Amino acid sequence: MQFFVTWALETWDVILDAAPWLLGGFALAGILHVLLSVQIVSRYVGRPGWASTLKAAIVGLPLPICSCGVIPIASALRRHGAARGPTVSFLVSVPQAGVSSIAISYPLLGPFMAAARVVAALITAVTAGIVVDWLGVSKRERDS
Repeated sequence: MQFFVTWALETWDVILDAAPWLLGGFALAGILHVLLSVQIVSRYVGRPGWASTLKAAIVGLPLPICSCGVIPIASALRRHGAARGPTVSFLVSVPQAGVSSIAISYPLLGPFMAAARVVAALITAVTAGIVVDWLGVSKRERDS
């Protein structure tokens, strides 16, 4: 019985730790919903391909949002017409190289490793987006 009580208390602590970040993400998603038009999203990240995926990764790199808060934002982008690949690229890039994580990486790891972290985040985000685009397209569409 003690195990279940401890488990419930620890789960509640995790929920309380994540709640402010989720609420912040929902708030930012709501702001984006009001400010971004479908035309803007469609123009920059609405089509599959490496260019849209790269743009989404670059936009996501400096954002100071954690992995919890980025989910509602990416969902809002997807609902506004962003393609799957750029959405995944945005999802991957945001938590890897936000301003706060680079700010702590610089003094702890040094300038070379902080820069390498940003480059690695960009490469993995773009790669993930391209793979999702490639896997999401039928074989017939890929061959034509």
